[in-house]
Amino acid sequence: MARLLILDTEAVNALANPADRGATRLRAAAITSRARQDGATIVIPLPVLAEAYRGDPSDVSINRLVNIVEVVPSPSRLPASPDTSGATPAEDQRWTRWS
Repeated sequence: MARLLILDTEAVNALANPADRGATRLRAAAITSRARQDGATIVIPLPVLAEAYRGDPSDVSINRLVNIVEVVPSPSRLPASPDTSGATPAEDQRWTRWS
């Protein structure tokens, strides 16, 4: 069971702009819904936000998403594994990345 869901740019855009994304939106919504049910932390790395923001009014929908998830400075600053080993997501296969 994954304890952390890392959203990439495609997932952020699919969740923030559902009318533009079709099936990708449905997949992203299903994955994030399941992560929430499982009590996983959902994060967006800051570099992903830099890529997703367009500097226009559509950024409002991204801001709404940012308000309900955790934003981390970089993937290397992700929280440690929930077990006692302290492994990072890259080292622990129980972590999941949506892409």
